[in-house]
Amino acid sequence: MVYPVGSYAGGDMTIRFQIWIGGDVVGSFNWQMPLSAGATVTFQTSTNLTDWISLTTLSNQGTVVEWQHSASPVQRFFRVLPL
Repeated sequence: MVYPVGSYAGGDMTIRFQIWIGGDVVGSFNWQMPLSAGATVTFQTSTNLTDWISLTTLSNQGTVVEWQHSASPVQRFFRVLPL
């Protein structure tokens, strides 16, 4: 993940991303982004790194955002973009 670097007022936004198969977590990691309080990002997915689909818009509320994704046989990529 690449994120713009610069000064900001506020704390990092953390997204805890988990991949599930059935009822089990098979992968987990945290994304931390320098983001002002109240700023928003869009969370996107792609199967080919060219065509991206927005899944949701998230706002930095100073808490950890939990994102759970069910694994599929198709390889997927994810990114977070500031709005």
